[in-house]
Amino acid sequence: MPAERDDAPEAEGPWPLPEGWAWARLEEATHVNPPTAFEELTDDATIPFVPMAAVAEETGVIDFSQRRCVGEVRKGYVRFRKGDVIFAKITPAWRMERPRP
Repeated sequence: MPAERDDAPEAEGPWPLPEGWAWARLEEATHVNPPTAFEELTDDATIPFVPMAAVAEETGVIDFSQRRCVGEVRKGYVRFRKGDVIFAKITPAWRMERPRP
C-alpha cells in the first residue's frame, strides 16, 4: 500500500518542478480561512455581502450590490478583503463542461 501524503518528505511531489520552485502545503504558503473580526463595527452597520450566487460562474466577476447588517453576518460567515482568493467550500460553484460538438 502506498504511503499517505502526510508521510512523504516535504521535497516530494507528484511531478518535477522548475528550478527554484519547491513543494509546500497550501497552509504553509498562505492563510487559509483566517479568523475574521467585526469588533470595530456595530450590529446595525451595513456591509457588502457576497453569496456564492453573486460570483459569476463563467467570469468570476463579483456582484457587490447586496448588503447586510453586521449583526446578521457576525457569526457563520467568512470576511474577505481586496486581493483575497475566494472559492466555494460547500456550494458547488464549478461544473464540468461537456465537449461542444
